[in-house]
Amino acid sequence: MRPNCLAIVVFSAALAITGCHKRVPVTALPPASTPASVAAAPVASALDQADRAFSSGSYDEAARDYENYLRDFIWA
Repeated sequence: MRPNCLAIVVFSAALAITGCHKRVPVTALPPASTPASVAAAPVASALDQADRAFSSGSYDEAARDYENYLRDFIWA
């Protein structure tokens, strides 16, 4: 009889502890913020500058401009 009484007390305590706690209401997450967009004008002008140098036959300058474009805007 003693083990049954102890088991009932332990079971009742466990039930009371797990059943009587405050439930936190679930709230919706705020919408994710959109990442800041990169200004398109500097990107286009840097690439256009390299294209113009290539078209004019200034290959060394074009290579430098393309490398600068890649370093600044693609690999950053």
